[in-house]
Amino acid sequence: MNQPRPPARPPGRYGETKPRRRLVLTAVVVVVVAALLSWLVWAALVASTPDVRSTLVGFRVVDDAQVRVRFQVVADRASAVTCTLTARDADGATTGVTQVTVPAGRRDVRDGQTVIRTRARAVTADVAGCRLAGGD
Repeated sequence: MNQPRPPARPPGRYGETKPRRRLVLTAVVVVVVAALLSWLVWAALVASTPDVRSTLVGFRVVDDAQVRVRFQVVADRASAVTCTLTARDADGATTGVTQVTVPAGRRDVRDGQTVIRTRARAVTADVAGCRLAGGD
């Protein structure tokens, strides 16, 4: 049994596109998506292997106005590293911030130590981040 064919649309209506235009549009979309995915992979790989890594080794609250912090950085031994350290109170508010430069050394792994002056008693400290010195 033959199925009836749907009625043909009048030419030039309903935004019909030519096959060539559809092919060009598809190619442009594929190129843009491929470029975005390539950038995403590149950005993820670069961000996953930073030039500088830091770790909080420990801290000790000395008194209501200072916290002693020990930390470790991993970076090229020929490069000095600048780290930002923070101290926070029981409510999570920042009570002190300081920057410390760890000089270039004999090894890639280097230890740092400093005292963060605080405006109120801190209960925790952290290494907010490190970067190569002079790499602002």
